Amino acid sequence: MASFKPVFWISIRSMIATMFPRYRKSDAKTKRRLLLYILLFAYVLISVVGGEAAMFYGLAKSLGAAGYGWLYFAVVGFAVLGLCVVGGLFLTHAQLFAAKDNELLLSLPIKPGVVLLSRIASLLVLDYIFTLIVAGPAAVIWIAVNSISGVGAVFLLLSVILLPLPAMGLSMLIAWILSAIFSRLRRSNLIKLGFYLLFFVAYLYLVTNLNGYITALVSRGAEIAEAFRRTVFPLYHLGAAITQGDGVSFFIFLVCALAPFVIMTVILSSQFLKIATTNRGVRKIEYRQKRLRASGARMAFVKKELRLFFSLPVYILNGGLGGVFSVVLSVLLAVRRDLIYEMFGQTQGALPFDVPTIAALMLCLFSALSLVSAASVSIEGNTLWIARSLPVSTYDILLAKVASHSLACGVPTLIGAIICAVALGPDLIGLLALFITPIALVVTMGFAGVAINLRFPRLDWVNPVQPVKQGASILIAMLAGAALIIAPGMLYVFLLNRIMDVGFMIFLTGVVYIGISILLAMSLKDKGARLFEELGG
Repeated sequence: MASFKPVFWISIRSMIATMFPRYRKSDAKTKRRLLLYILLFAYVLISVVGGEAAMFYGLAKSLGAAGYGWLYFAVVGFAVLGLCVVGGLFLTHAQLFAAKDNELLLSLPIKPGVVLLSRIASLLVLDYIFTLIVAGPAAVIWIAVNSISGVGAVFLLLSVILLPLPAMGLSMLIAWILSAIFSRLRRSNLIKLGFYLLFFVAYLYLVTNLNGYITALVSRGAEIAEAFRRTVFPLYHLGAAITQGDGVSFFIFLVCALAPFVIMTVILSSQFLKIATTNRGVRKIEYRQKRLRASGARMAFVKKELRLFFSLPVYILNGGLGGVFSVVLSVLLAVRRDLIYEMFGQTQGALPFDVPTIAALMLCLFSALSLVSAASVSIEGNTLWIARSLPVSTYDILLAKVASHSLACGVPTLIGAIICAVALGPDLIGLLALFITPIALVVTMGFAGVAINLRFPRLDWVNPVQPVKQGASILIAMLAGAALIIAPGMLYVFLLNRIMDVGFMIFLTGVVYIGISILLAMSLKDKGARLFEELGG
């Protein structure tokens, strides 16, 4: 096992490189950027922990007074398991079943079991971080609101250590099943995208209905407690061990926590060499003679960009999620117009704007979330030289990136606008606001994303997650999209609301977006082309 430690640290560094940006330089600019990331991460962490503390305080106070303290820790355990599984499932799949360095590590004098255990250990580090984020505030709040015995405190500490293990076992099982499915399908990327969207929608549904669940938990404590006791008895014994100091309950929870982790580790240890080296056959593509169609250089680059975008599910989710939301919102509004009133907690007539205006505003908001072009330069990675070596105008290459962004995000936005126009029946100004402004903002975000990414490229990535989810260009593009929404909104609220209808203001903002796009296009032709030609030396 002497080789376990170096392989473990390799796995940890690989996981950190996938999740966080890397900085090799130590100049002042890099230090400022690193400080910005640290402050942003600290802000997000404090916000999350603060929200959890407020939620757990209400639960601890009500469930403790009602005598259902065990249910409090059962809910905490359920939250920890859910976060660990959902948060680390696809990383587990990537690390254990789809790692690109499997064959390299297995060619070294290292036992396959050591490689597997080191990767499981590195994934457990992430699960322990998730556990502390949830269980830490929950434990502090319970101790502050209610009392806990010395034995209960010991069981609480041991439970925090044990909770990631069953989550890891479940993650390994699901990841193994997904690996078997993905490896046998030609369109595995579509299946992956479906799973990503399924988990994301489930997460959004849970977050939006969280207050309702908490209210039901408090008001129907006895009924829910009995349901927990019958269906998820390990969590019941977890809570009983902590609140009652019951050693038998803790032993039952210990067995239930260790069993799935040990079983899956033993199974994968015996199968890991086969899993890592077997190239499962996929359906062979039968060649069929087709007529070739010639296209211009710019269109060829647009097709190349679109193929790259649709081949990476993580790129679609992080860059094109605004378009998905546009279609989903439009369909929901067409089916249930009263959804707007429920979202804002108002009745019909109490909102300051009519439904078509709100639909236009929300389509603009989703257009600002279009971040495809913000990673379009970085995603080239070590293949950037190919585009630069071709006898093609640099401006055409950059325009192709903007065009692919506009198509990938603009077409769903256009579909959403058409659905809203048919279902809601806006007037002429509302119709112009519904169509022109969101689509103009998509194009503006396309130009802005390319311009920003040229100034903050990240070409040294080892996983496409890095340029798509990390880096300064993504963060700055998000802030730019927010500014393009907030600035005209503030201008209207404080200066123009008395002299201009909101629908006309939205339409006028779309005209401004068109002007910004023209200016950015002129900048790309000169400064942008020069920056692109300087990339990579």
